[in-house]
Amino acid sequence: ISDAIMMQVRTSNGYVYSYNPIDNSIVDGVCKNTYAIKMKFKPLEKIIKLSNVTSFSIGVTEQCNLRCSYCCYSGKYPEHRKHSVQKLDSADIPLILDFINKNSSEEQITVDFYGGESLLEFEWIREFVDTATTATDKDWRFEVSTNGLILKPNLVDWLVRHDFTIFVSIDGTGDFHDNCRKDIHGNRTFLTIYKNLTYIRERYVNYWRNNVHLMMTVQDISSFPIIAQQWVLNPMLKEKMPYRISEVSTVYNKNTQKVDAAELSKYMRLVEWYKDHPDNGVIKNFFTMWLAEWVERPIIKLDQEVEYPTCVPHNRKLYIDASGNIGLCERIADTIRMGSVTSGIDYKKVNEVAETTAAFIHDNCSKCEIARICDLCPDVLKISKELIDTYCHNQKVMQKIKFRCFCELAESDLI
Repeated sequence: ISDAIMMQVRTSNGYVYSYNPIDNSIVDGVCKNTYAIKMKFKPLEKIIKLSNVTSFSIGVTEQCNLRCSYCCYSGKYPEHRKHSVQKLDSADIPLILDFINKNSSEEQITVDFYGGESLLEFEWIREFVDTATTATDKDWRFEVSTNGLILKPNLVDWLVRHDFTIFVSIDGTGDFHDNCRKDIHGNRTFLTIYKNLTYIRERYVNYWRNNVHLMMTVQDISSFPIIAQQWVLNPMLKEKMPYRISEVSTVYNKNTQKVDAAELSKYMRLVEWYKDHPDNGVIKNFFTMWLAEWVERPIIKLDQEVEYPTCVPHNRKLYIDASGNIGLCERIADTIRMGSVTSGIDYKKVNEVAETTAAFIHDNCSKCEIARICDLCPDVLKISKELIDTYCHNQKVMQKIKFRCFCELAESDLI
């Protein structure tokens, strides 16, 4: 048995830690008595039903009134669609409701309206909600994902009456937001969105506290300390820490470069800033989410076969796009579809996705030192064979960076 490639880091305090992929543990010092990991997976069973689905994301429209610099629908991401006029119409509503009823036996159903900018089709959303709540006995929970630009009082009042959860994208304050999130004409949007949120906060205090969640994407991680500091100084935003903080997704094409250890310096500056500002809720939320796979990893030895670490067939969500086609979720490449609301779920395609994902994991991950902490989902199928080496290299570099940051913060009792 060959020696494993161990991840080892030395913290700024001079302590050395090693990651042992065999039992998912972190040990003090250099771990010498470790053997190469070789994960064994249970054979795939044929999927005949997705029995855990309780949530449906509906892509109401492919139109958007913003042109964000990093948008996955900008045309820069070959696996995703581009902005278009495609949208659902009233005739699709009974088809979608029938599809939901057939594919979830749960009494409580969550529906998230997605886009494009979903609120451009507010009348469609209103018709769907009215039809769903009067035509079925389900316990409906409704959500809407929006950029907030047209979140005007009349829309807000209706959303409040129907107890919607609202997810609003806002990338920090002022210039940080406006540099990335301009409208279709190139105009700034922060002040308009801020005014719309102010109406909710002042008119519906409890609703603002419980039902409104702010989503942040950080384009340049080196600017994050300034964003975090300005956020907590803002009289309204300081009341509500970002619900989710994401970095811009890597575009994998022929020009994609392999990242190197120099990336560590960006994140170490964040770590040091967090140590100096331990009460800043924005930076705390970032590291809690960014390091979740390290914080929550199960410390247990793999001595038997395990299921493939991917969502199918245990996924709890399905995505319905603006053409009525079915995907696993809204984040997975638009090239991966598995039926439609008219024809139902195509289980031949579901099994193809599961089998192809399993084959990718078996071929590329079963002996990999980060296999137990890597972010694996069917979205890896968008990676061409020519770019798999680059993709895996970048995953390993980023996990070693996360390992170093985790150890630094753990030493300081900050995670």
